[in-house]
Amino acid sequence: MSCVGTRRQKLLPLAFAAMLPLVVSVLLAAPLPTVMSFTSDGTCSDERTIRDAITVRLGRDPFRDGTPGPRFIASITRQSPGWQSSLSVDGGTPRKRTSTDCRELAQSLALAIALVLEPVSPPKPPPAPEPVLEPEPEPVVFAASAAVFGSGGLSPAITAGVGLAAGLRADRFVLDVEARFDVPSATTLGSVTFRSFPLLLSIAPGVAAGRFRLSAPLSVGGLFVTGASSGNSLLVLGGLHAAVVIDVGNHWFFEPFLRAQASFIRVTVLSGTAPVWTTWPVTALAGIAMRHEFL
Repeated sequence: MSCVGTRRQKLLPLAFAAMLPLVVSVLLAAPLPTVMSFTSDGTCSDERTIRDAITVRLGRDPFRDGTPGPRFIASITRQSPGWQSSLSVDGGTPRKRTSTDCRELAQSLALAIALVLEPVSPPKPPPAPEPVLEPEPEPVVFAASAAVFGSGGLSPAITAGVGLAAGLRADRFVLDVEARFDVPSATTLGSVTFRSFPLLLSIAPGVAAGRFRLSAPLSVGGLFVTGASSGNSLLVLGGLHAAVVIDVGNHWFFEPFLRAQASFIRVTVLSGTAPVWTTWPVTALAGIAMRHEFL
């Protein structure tokens, strides 16, 4: 039994020596609490005043709450004609300052220590950009209109007519489908009276911008002629239509307009072999339309 006890006594120092480096490394790795060592010659301020000023600045006592931090060595001593403060952080080079105002010097020393202990706030991220709201597309608007006009070029004389149209508008794009009827016009050659009138169906894509509408109507129809004999001829027209839009309220619009269209097929009316009249190469309309939009 004595041999076993002697062996244990010999092993204990060996085990302690083996564990000592581990304990030292753990102690060295552990963060140290914040410590301040303050000295003064008694002529200006004291350690408690400095600590209280730091506590007020931080809103906590860093020397008692166990918060890890550096080691401060601070002092205030008399130096004619005033005082000198000295501050070293973790054994670094002391920073010194002189002043003839004891209170101001003590406050500046406390502020310097507090600024070291004060956590650095990360920079605020830039504000997120305001989302760009895409404008909602305007809904498709349907419309109906009626027009009266005077026309020239398809009849032997200037005549009047009426038009009925249905269409739609999507943002600035417009599309109309129109039926046109001209009042019959007459002319006489010898003893024979010739009467004619055109009937046309048009499709007119275009744009609307503010108080103006511009479209490109393409018209197809027939020229109907009565006289010594009856007949009809194909008409194909294409051109431009311009209107001024005047809002009169309740989705009603008053639209004076002008239209010019080229005749892709010119028609010559004959009496036997004698020409009676020929359609113009460019026809024209001027009139007024009333349009209503259905929202």
